[in-house]
Amino acid sequence: MIIQPKVLWGPVQLVLAGGGPSALIYTAPSLNSPILVGNVTFTNTENVNHTFSAYIVRSGGSLSNANLLITLKTLVGNQSYTSVEFNGLTLYPGDTVWANADVASKVNSTGSGWGA
Repeated sequence: MIIQPKVLWGPVQLVLAGGGPSALIYTAPSLNSPILVGNVTFTNTENVNHTFSAYIVRSGGSLSNANLLITLKTLVGNQSYTSVEFNGLTLYPGDTVWANADVASKVNSTGSGWGA
């Protein structure tokens, strides 16, 4: 089995928190090997502060505060944040990543990692 770098998602725009469910931004594929998360970046594309939250839901689970990985992280205007919380996490088939922000379409996310 050859392990290769992969673009996992993005860029994707986050949805408004409280305006409905968080956005599903990635589902780990049904492969025989897990995905190792490398870099996950969140970028504020506006010149005012915004907050975001991110979740990892294991396969068969449901989105809830018990799955929060990043809670209301503030990004100042035009700032990017490379997450230490995601770095090195393993995603198994069916695991999902979700995120939201305090405003729709002003915070983007990208994710990369390694897998077969």
